[in-house]
Amino acid sequence: MKIKKFKNIIILIVTNICIFHTNLANALCPYDPNCLNNPYGAGSPYKSDGIMNPYSKNGSRYSNDSWNNPYATNAPKIYDEQGGYHGRLSLSRTGFVTPS
Repeated sequence: MKIKKFKNIIILIVTNICIFHTNLANALCPYDPNCLNNPYGAGSPYKSDGIMNPYSKNGSRYSNDSWNNPYATNAPKIYDEQGGYHGRLSLSRTGFVTPS
């Protein structure tokens, strides 16, 4: 009985470590072309439609489609991996993510 309980605890610890490592890798993702932390991918300040490019419609402080404009009415929408909608990304006065 004690061996089975010990085995279950070990499996739980290993599972939690794997989940943590996967989440950490997704958060850092320096080589993923879709990651904002990748300066040569989606996070590039030179990408023509990138949200980190201050001259693109998605990154300009003056564009209605930009997360960087606190008065934008058409800021980018935020979706999770399952397709669930979580509001819009905006530098509004109420916070960074404004539900809509």
